[in-house]
Amino acid sequence: MKILIFFIFFLCIGAFFIISNENLRINNGDNLGTFSKLYSEWISNIVDNGGNAFGYVFEMKWLPES
Repeated sequence: MKILIFFIFFLCIGAFFIISNENLRINNGDNLGTFSKLYSEWISNIVDNGGNAFGYVFEMKWLPES
């Protein structure tokens, strides 16, 4: 349950940062489209970077070579 709350909080904070940094007003249709595009790109980057990090950790040799 705590992980789910953290995940939702993380997504909300990301949305607020995008809105703040781009000075978007969500009540405008054009800005809502821009926000949707930026937010989906941000989520895509998180997934890509997470996959890269997981792949890097997975390929590391964790056991001693003896």
